[in-house]
Amino acid sequence: MTNTILNIAEIFLILLCGVLAYKFLPAYFIEKGKNLATKEDIGEITKKVEEVRVEFTDKTETLKSELQILSSTKLNLISEERQALLDFHDKFFYWFEMCINVSFGNIDTFKNEEINLYLQKMSEAQFRSGVCEARMELFINDIELLTLKNDLKIALLDKLATLVPGYLSALRISNIQINVAVMKQDFVEHNKLLKSRIPKTEELNKSVLEKYKTIIPLVKQFRKESRTYLYKLFAEQ
Repeated sequence: MTNTILNIAEIFLILLCGVLAYKFLPAYFIEKGKNLATKEDIGEITKKVEEVRVEFTDKTETLKSELQILSSTKLNLISEERQALLDFHDKFFYWFEMCINVSFGNIDTFKNEEINLYLQKMSEAQFRSGVCEARMELFINDIELLTLKNDLKIALLDKLATLVPGYLSALRISNIQINVAVMKQDFVEHNKLLKSRIPKTEELNKSVLEKYKTIIPLVKQFRKESRTYLYKLFAEQ
């Protein structure tokens, strides 16, 4: 009897497990399948996101590099532009000062060798100014500034540039005549030649001063415009 009851209990327990398995195991495996599918989807999405992130990072770095190159190029051009203006200013006004310097760098005006050397320096100063002017026009496209530069150069050439060279060339001839008079021991002619230099020197001083006064307004205007332009370049950096 006892064995029969145990057998019935075992059968009932087996049937109950079967019912439970039939009812709950499919749902369990379905849920497991869903979880597995979800993990696979998340893995795929993560992979895609990583690929997009890498591509975005690469493109961002490329863009940053290109922008740095463009920025560096712009800064280099601004630097060249600024230097071109400064170089022209230095070289032009060095030539300008030689044109108004009536002491001629304290050379001995009775020696043609020193006169020739000074005239050569003036010629070189004008040449260097011209080279810097060409470079300035290459980098600078400011019409007002370039127009002022042209007006100033024309004024210098027209009013001052020939005064000192003309005077020194006349002195070279005077020196030759003085040397000839000394060789001939013609002291009357010698003294006459020396005295003739005084009014020529006074005339040069007067002419340089008068011409210089007429150019000063242009000089001030050009320097003012140059400062404005330089400040604008500094602001762009």
